[in-house]
Amino acid sequence: MAPKTLAALKPERVALPAAFLLWPLLRVAYPFVWSINLLANLVLRPFGIHNNTSNDNDISQDELRTLLEHGGSLIPQSHRKMFLNILALEEARVEDIMVPRNEIVGIDLDGDPAELPAKLAKFPFGRAVVYRDSIDQVEGILNLRDVVDVRTETAITPALIVSRLRKPYFIPEGARLPQQLSEFQRQRRRLALVVNEYGEIVGLVTLADILEEIVGEFTSEPKQNSRRIEHQADGSILVDGRIAVHSLNRRLDFDLPTEDANTLSGLIVNHLESLPAAGTELSIDGYRMRVEHVEGNVVKRVRVQPPDPDHHDL
Repeated sequence: MAPKTLAALKPERVALPAAFLLWPLLRVAYPFVWSINLLANLVLRPFGIHNNTSNDNDISQDELRTLLEHGGSLIPQSHRKMFLNILALEEARVEDIMVPRNEIVGIDLDGDPAELPAKLAKFPFGRAVVYRDSIDQVEGILNLRDVVDVRTETAITPALIVSRLRKPYFIPEGARLPQQLSEFQRQRRRLALVVNEYGEIVGLVTLADILEEIVGEFTSEPKQNSRRIEHQADGSILVDGRIAVHSLNRRLDFDLPTEDANTLSGLIVNHLESLPAAGTELSIDGYRMRVEHVEGNVVKRVRVQPPDPDHHDL
């Protein structure tokens, strides 16, 4: 792969000198190569395997990733980053980026009706999950723009809210992000509730969440899945423990394992096999961590010390 990468990065410098060597070899070896290919195709044909010469010039994802990572000035840095994020998107699932169930912000119709106007006025997002008593009893999804025209003219009641709802859209937690992005487009949806294999609601994901996995954060508006990352003067990084490991790897170019847990908090608990206390120190694949804050059963704040680059390359 190295010669192919070198030729792709510096085609003019490599192509002409290589042609003087490769052209005579091609002419001399052609009959032998043609005969071997013919014999191989005859052997494979009874097994239903047919040679497809149209793919001879295709490159693998690993080769494409190498070209993007070492493309130099041929591709702008921002474009390279987006291309790499698209390749990484194939490995991510909805559960990696969703807002956990206990952090979903919505509107409860069983609350005091008199407080509805104030709740809508202060609601921090453009769409709201509307339910009765608990998130398990979802009535629908409300686009707050649908009630803007009635705020000053008509009393806002639970019945009025229900009349403006759109049917909730449910998706499985194991759905891959590229497929879900296509489904959002096909269904003309921007928000979906994530369910597990038992049909229980476990989280929420939006179209913006998936797009930001590709282009990075592109809005200053508040988000339900906002996870803070703060770089410290000593080189350490303060990280929200609820951030998805996949997202952390993408944003900081880390290489933390993603098989055992979805969030950094879950990764720490799985590694220790117990809920840590504040001040607990540990190391995962060379990344030194210190638990700074624990709330309930969740690690809320973690100080991460990335491994030394020279050590990490070994």
